[in-house]
Amino acid sequence: MSLEKSNYKYLHINSGSMDKANDFKVHIPHGLENCVRVCVKRFSIPNTMGNNYSNLNKFHFVEFMKTNGTAPAYKNAGDAWVNGWTAKHFYIKLDDIPDYTTNTEIVTHINSKFASSEVYDFETDQQTHQFGSEDALGVEFSYDASTYIMSYKITSTQTTNTNIKIFMPCIHDNDGGIWHHLGFHSEEFFVVTGNQQTRFPHRTIAMMEEDLSLTYPVIYAEASDVPAGDVDRSYAQFNTLYSPTYARLAGKVVAENTYTFRTSVAENPSIHENPLGYLRV
Repeated sequence: MSLEKSNYKYLHINSGSMDKANDFKVHIPHGLENCVRVCVKRFSIPNTMGNNYSNLNKFHFVEFMKTNGTAPAYKNAGDAWVNGWTAKHFYIKLDDIPDYTTNTEIVTHINSKFASSEVYDFETDQQTHQFGSEDALGVEFSYDASTYIMSYKITSTQTTNTNIKIFMPCIHDNDGGIWHHLGFHSEEFFVVTGNQQTRFPHRTIAMMEEDLSLTYPVIYAEASDVPAGDVDRSYAQFNTLYSPTYARLAGKVVAENTYTFRTSVAENPSIHENPLGYLRV
């Protein structure tokens, strides 16, 4: 009785080194003679695909501004608002970042765009994050890796109760885009532009301008600034009232309008990043 003698050789192949996307040749230094069987012992493949494409590479948002907080908003004889809230639709381009980014990386890229004023006016496609010559609103995103939750906070450099601004995410052309990927899912909290305006008509830019001018014809930096007997329309009061939504307000820098009041937290974990980077078999 004879026993078959077998020799095993293991070959490690890293497809990341291949020249072409599909077919490639493997050169074995010592060769294989009288080989009767080849099988795969173990392999791993990336479990990721690009997450920066189509509507995911534009980041839309709307800001509302009131130039003078204590000048009452009213309608003139032509039914146009005077001293009311006005809006601008802005966006950030993300088509120059890697095809795939982690949660931490996308936050870094977004913050970098805001910090370097790489923000565009939607109506003109001109690079600007201003209504006129006022200071731009500060926007900074954060990511909690322990909970997978995103948040953003807004800041202002104003020293007087002027150029008060409200920041809100935007759904444009029926797509929440990267906002949904980041965990901001409640669409009723967005401003709606483009083709989806009929779905949430109360959230269009025009209707939000109207609502804000009616509800907040004046707004004060702190509760102590509100005249006796008047309705409390302070910054902190606005942010407290709107805390369940994504709308956040900043104006004159005051201690009462804390970071907490000016921060909006996503209600769902981010799905932007795939936590399982590889499949191993």
